[in-house]
Amino acid sequence: MDAAQLKAKRGTVKALLTKTRDRITEECTLQQLEVYEQNVEGYRTRYDNIQDELDELITGDEREAQDDYRFDIYESITAGKCYRCGQENHKANVCKFRSEFCRKCNKLGHIGRVCMSQARVANYRKSHQVDDELPIQNEEYEVNLLHNAKSDKFMVNIHIEDRQFCMEVDTGAALSSISYADYKALNIDNKIFKTNVQMKTYTGETIKPKGVCFVTCRYKRQTFVGKLYIINQDVDPIFGRDWIREISLDWAEIKLLKSEENLQLEEILKMYEDVFTDKIGTIPNEKGCLILKPDATPIFFKPRPVPYSRKEKIEKELDRLEKDGILTKVEHSDWGTPIVPIDKPNGDIRICADYKVTLNKCIQDMNYPIPRIDDIFAQMNGGKYFCTLDLSKAYLHYEMDEQSAMLQSLSTHKGVYRVNRLMFGVKVAPGLWQQFMDKLLQGVPGVQCFFDDIIIQGSTYDELLKRLKIVLDLIRAQNLTLNRDKCKFFQKSINYLGHKIDEHGLHKMEDKILAIRNTKRPENVSELRTFLGMANYYNKFIPDLASILHPLNQLLRKGWKFTWTGECERSFNKVKEEICNENVLVHYNPDLPVTLATDASPIGLGAVLSHRYPDGSDRPIAFASRALTICEKNYSQIDKEATAIYWGIKKFFQYVYGRKFILITDNKPLTTIFNPYKSLPALSATRMLHYALFLSGFDYTIEYKRTSEHGNADYLSRFPQEPPDVHVPDQIYRFQANQIGTLNTITHQTIKQETKVDPNLSVILDALETGKCLKSLGYENTEITLQDGCLLKGTRVMIPATLRSNILQELHTGHLGMVKMKALGRSYCYWQNMDRDIEEMVRKCKYCCEKQNNPPKVQSHPWEPTREPWQRVHIDFAGPVNGLFYFIIVDTFSKWVEVIPTKTTTTDFCIKELRRLFTNFGICLVLVSDNGPQFTSHVFKNFLNSNGVIHKLSPAFHPASNGQAERSVQTIKNHLHCMADEPGDINLKISRLLMQLRKVPNAEGMSPYMLMLGRDVRTRLDILMKPAVSLVPENKSYKVSRSFHEGDRVQVRNYTRESKWKFGNVKRKEGAVHYWILLDDGRLWRRHVDQMRPTHYGGEG
Repeated sequence: MDAAQLKAKRGTVKALLTKTRDRITEECTLQQLEVYEQNVEGYRTRYDNIQDELDELITGDEREAQDDYRFDIYESITAGKCYRCGQENHKANVCKFRSEFCRKCNKLGHIGRVCMSQARVANYRKSHQVDDELPIQNEEYEVNLLHNAKSDKFMVNIHIEDRQFCMEVDTGAALSSISYADYKALNIDNKIFKTNVQMKTYTGETIKPKGVCFVTCRYKRQTFVGKLYIINQDVDPIFGRDWIREISLDWAEIKLLKSEENLQLEEILKMYEDVFTDKIGTIPNEKGCLILKPDATPIFFKPRPVPYSRKEKIEKELDRLEKDGILTKVEHSDWGTPIVPIDKPNGDIRICADYKVTLNKCIQDMNYPIPRIDDIFAQMNGGKYFCTLDLSKAYLHYEMDEQSAMLQSLSTHKGVYRVNRLMFGVKVAPGLWQQFMDKLLQGVPGVQCFFDDIIIQGSTYDELLKRLKIVLDLIRAQNLTLNRDKCKFFQKSINYLGHKIDEHGLHKMEDKILAIRNTKRPENVSELRTFLGMANYYNKFIPDLASILHPLNQLLRKGWKFTWTGECERSFNKVKEEICNENVLVHYNPDLPVTLATDASPIGLGAVLSHRYPDGSDRPIAFASRALTICEKNYSQIDKEATAIYWGIKKFFQYVYGRKFILITDNKPLTTIFNPYKSLPALSATRMLHYALFLSGFDYTIEYKRTSEHGNADYLSRFPQEPPDVHVPDQIYRFQANQIGTLNTITHQTIKQETKVDPNLSVILDALETGKCLKSLGYENTEITLQDGCLLKGTRVMIPATLRSNILQELHTGHLGMVKMKALGRSYCYWQNMDRDIEEMVRKCKYCCEKQNNPPKVQSHPWEPTREPWQRVHIDFAGPVNGLFYFIIVDTFSKWVEVIPTKTTTTDFCIKELRRLFTNFGICLVLVSDNGPQFTSHVFKNFLNSNGVIHKLSPAFHPASNGQAERSVQTIKNHLHCMADEPGDINLKISRLLMQLRKVPNAEGMSPYMLMLGRDVRTRLDILMKPAVSLVPENKSYKVSRSFHEGDRVQVRNYTRESKWKFGNVKRKEGAVHYWILLDDGRLWRRHVDQMRPTHYGGEG
């Protein structure tokens, strides 16, 4: 900075210090004015002293830094703080530190915290070694950044960098701030500096600003330069105390305008209180009709399995919808669409349906014209004030006729429900609703509706108010309701479909091309190739593109050093300019086909919205890109590509919803997973189900393009920007798709059925049944056998692909880890790459990853091996886990584990449980424990001595000596933590865990059950195979010595108080030893042959 600039800046600071009475509102008293002038004089004196001091301390090349620093010093002493201590609640002339000496500079009148001596200057110089960072103290300011739509707000119109902007005046906020989205919308090019300032809301939430910039502001005839803090959240623009001090606001005008608006708005909200409600009404005299295609046949999908943890919520929501008349339970329906529950942000469940696999492909399209964007903009012309109304759960107000209601039927685990209202996801729903709304609002001037959004404009405030009341009356008459939190009233501008509408007309919003305009230049050959790929994608529309790209193409020549020159920079900027001008970029036209191309790279997502012209070319409407989050960078590539599609549709929601469009991706598997005519992949990852159901609400076809032909979206994904947050209407909630949570008792019958239709196993099955050789299929003839329709590889059942996920879930019960899961699985199941699938499942399990052990430590001296069960037993306590302790007993020979939950860890409890175990398994020889007080008590020692048990204690503070118990404790604790969020009683969880642990075979193939009990036990996995013997007689040598025939006269044993025997005739035989006897008194008895004997007494026979 030269001397002239330095003098000019000093003159600016000096002028800012010249405060006059014009700064003070008329409400100030004379006394307040005198105090204010005294403070200003104090500030002026203080500033002069600081300037003199700094002139002595800083010379030469540091003048430029000094000039910037003085500006910060001036701001700190005139920001309403006491310069003696830095507090805001008092003035410097009454500060208690005015007679204190600073410990840094030993000068009178301030403390070290605010000292501006040599030390501060040195610190400032250090802070300037970091680029783009202002020397701002790490302080915390109180602000109000939270939305409160129902609270009174005082708004002021101010020009920021010659752009008009409306901000909320908040005397409770120390600093002025706006959201990053508003900052981008203002299209300000000012540099954003880093800041250490933290903001604290009135709720206690701490917010870290993205940065701060200096802006020139104008209010009426007053101009000043102020700091504007940028918040990377959706917050209201705040006009804080730091700006209030700079100008004199016309409070009378602000209060008058605000009070009139508030009174009228409050009156409207009160008058139409029944409209602004969450209740769902019914539109009178209006019923929708769905028309089937001539060749349509009914489709019924069975209900999908419901996790037990969500079953109660789903049933409660179904009951509520039935009570409200939205659903009606029916005994039978030819149509049935499976439901997909969605988790709302508040924890409730919303019922959605997957109509794309049932109804949507069987009903005729509705060719009702969606409003043209140009027509909507034309209706808004001339408006100075605007309102937007958001209809609450719009479609559910629309009643369907009886036939259409049956077509929308839902299949659930509770039965079949007829849907009486129009459901989200039915492909003609947008057209039906738009037709109704157009008919409803027809004839009302200045009003347009786009699906569930109503836009109203007025040239004056009174005209808008009148039109608003007309619309609210129409809405009330149709029993519709509005979402109050999403309605906006009496706005001076609105953003809609990539344009800003205000009294001056229609303005293009720059965010459509920011992803291109703000992209950084390529830094290597790979990045350059990506950029050139995008440029060549639009070569039809850029004249003489080859000449423009010549300097860049030179960098790709073999042996050419990558050196970015000024010519390269001009070529790079020229290409970006050409792509963003009207030769390439086009306006949205509802009459042209729309395409959405998306792509993902390791660092970002890209999306290009385009029109497809008759010649097959795509011309862009808008570009978008964003960086991947830390979590998203860990996704697999197919998940990243799916996320790009999901994000791209959310980004351009208003362009693609309610109309046909073409989705383009370079990932071929996604064209099947997201195919609109195929069912949701029930066994896909939850994230994929989430995205697939989200897409089911749109009318699209999906196309595949090779990566080499996908240059437009590919480039954006590799050079991501940071766009504003995307807003998605409330019809689409963030949800968790329904995944099969537990093994639904897969038996050998299930496996038999699925084996027949499995593409791989059915070939082996056919070969075995026809006697063909299996070598061509990769197996030996003696390796595979067939038992009751199930294929066995050795003794293991070959699992069809459709059931593998369920089997993995069963093996994963208790979160045993890779090794135990593999050992358990190899005992029962087989499929190719089973070990790999188990490893992948464990690696992806959040709980297993969180509870992994540390790397192994140095091996300690091992215990002597035991030779029989219950020879040495280790005991310990684990916990507390979820409020309970767990008494763990481990047998070192068999690895038999006992886990007893308890709320107490006393000696009496230990003795009681050990006595029970000694009764079941006998008294152990050696008992090992740590030095817990319950194990070292006199009572416990006496108990063990009386039973002849040798008690060994691990050394103090060395739990590894009790290694067997400690490992089991760690294992059990990990499993209990993993199962904490699973439904069910804790005792049930422990029982299932112990059964799994005791069933896992050791290295020699022996399970704890076998070693402890001398036999294996049956588990749920054993029912995968059909029992070798169906019936086993109790005694094979038993031979029936008596038999009777039909009509034989017999006497049968009577067990009542009457006579010991009753007489009758044999009616029929049942099995080998049971008979039905018709007694003489007419009763029919069933008796064993041992309860009968022949007789010749009386009766007929």
